[in-house]
Amino acid sequence: MERILSEALRKPRHASSEAKRRREELDADLEPNGNVYSLRNRQTDKTTTVQQRLLERFDGEIARAAIDGLAATRPQESAKRLLTPQQTALFAGLLLGFAAVLWRWPVASFVGFNVFVTIYFISAIFFRLWLLLIGRKEPAAGAPPRPMTDAQLPVITILLPLYRDAAALPTLARAVDRLDYPAHKKDVKLLLEEDDPETITEARKLGLDKRYETIVIPPQEPRTKPKACNYGLYLARGELIVIYDAEDLPDTDQLKKAAARFAEGDAKLACVQARLNYYNREDNWLTRGIMAQTPLEVNPCTP
Repeated sequence: MERILSEALRKPRHASSEAKRRREELDADLEPNGNVYSLRNRQTDKTTTVQQRLLERFDGEIARAAIDGLAATRPQESAKRLLTPQQTALFAGLLLGFAAVLWRWPVASFVGFNVFVTIYFISAIFFRLWLLLIGRKEPAAGAPPRPMTDAQLPVITILLPLYRDAAALPTLARAVDRLDYPAHKKDVKLLLEEDDPETITEARKLGLDKRYETIVIPPQEPRTKPKACNYGLYLARGELIVIYDAEDLPDTDQLKKAAARFAEGDAKLACVQARLNYYNREDNWLTRGIMAQTPLEVNPCTP
């Protein structure tokens, strides 16, 4: 973390006056004994936790590291720069070449382009079928991992990044509370955006600011879920990390199964993928299409 914080971009990002005003209103509205933290809130008292003090001391560094940490430390793994100069030159050359051919032979160019696109999509279909066959031929997972006692289970950080998901929050909170895992080993981080007062208000109504650690993230670009999760990672206490979307309804024993898999896995095991399914498959044609596609592509390759 020290390396990322030290190498992240040092140029501060200043919020607009309107954003600052909204932040001050939110900070003033925080319940004194609540567990809602703003990365810009400077108010402390004798009940302030170590984590609050870290937020207050390193809020700017965490903000910059969450946004630019990967690009600063491992630029080859970051998508901040979409194209290298060589790739830009290559695509520019191809575009100019296609424009020249289109100008010289317009009809033949359109025919050739349609043939290319057709071959591409047919190839993609066969590639997916090939992956499906490979997944079905892979040997099934071995015996289920041995159950772990509560004392053996590691602390798991549960990241819940939400933005304008007030309606889904009650269902998600019930799903997290139902997870069969020791309560003192569930490090739940509710990651909310500062300019989303509806979800923040809903979290307070549900009392989540007292049950979960709720972190209010200042509005900064890019507005993405990975950025919100980066904030949570810097504050995570868990040995393992799980991320749930607003619509997720995980099985109650999912965390215990994942912890057992990691306990029996070797150092190369970095991620455990659960099988996917949908509870709203009959809502409309889009959900039916997703239901028809995702389980066939993902589930055959997961144990």
